[in-house]
Amino acid sequence: MLRNSLLIHKNAMLRLSMSRYFFSNLNSVEYKNIKISQPCTSVGLIQLNRPKAKNALNSELITELNRALLDYEKDDKISCIVLGGDKDYFAAGADIKEMKDKNFSEAYETSMLEDWNYITRIR
Repeated sequence: MLRNSLLIHKNAMLRLSMSRYFFSNLNSVEYKNIKISQPCTSVGLIQLNRPKAKNALNSELITELNRALLDYEKDDKISCIVLGGDKDYFAAGADIKEMKDKNFSEAYETSMLEDWNYITRIR
């Protein structure tokens, strides 16, 4: 019994140390379509970064945004997440180039925009 609890304890310590490593390296994750920073210890800043497309929202950007939101949400030190664009614009909206070849039924059947809802579920 003691042997099993030591194993569980070691696994818990390993998970704890891995999560500390993960969160301490949060800003070392490289993103192509967003920039992340922490202007102060309790604030996570995410800036959209597709200037040529006026920050139009595409699947790749949404995937990166969701990853950054999840990472900040899991960090107990973060109490506020700020989402922004750049000095000229926030976002142009959906990237029409990505959607132009799909009709409504294709977009609906493939749940094309399903990942876009994650932002509504964070704390």
